[in-house]
Amino acid sequence: MPAGSLGDHPLTDLLVYGLHPFPPDIEALVLKLRDVSPRYLDQIELAEFIDWASNKNLDAGRNHLNELLAKYQADLERLLKSK
Repeated sequence: MPAGSLGDHPLTDLLVYGLHPFPPDIEALVLKLRDVSPRYLDQIELAEFIDWASNKNLDAGRNHLNELLAKYQADLERLLKSK
């Protein structure tokens, strides 16, 4: 997770400062990803977070976040099957 002060990064604003820089559905997906495995958030570029906070490229953002959640689910299933 990025470190910084208020306003430095939309993700920090959400996770550290409790602000809501993203549209509600994007925020929900980001929080869900954080809850299941925060390491997947590292696969999102700063520019994407900034775009979403500016209400830009939201459909692409939704797709990317859903793809990361699907990747998490597939990775989890693969891990569980390997045991």
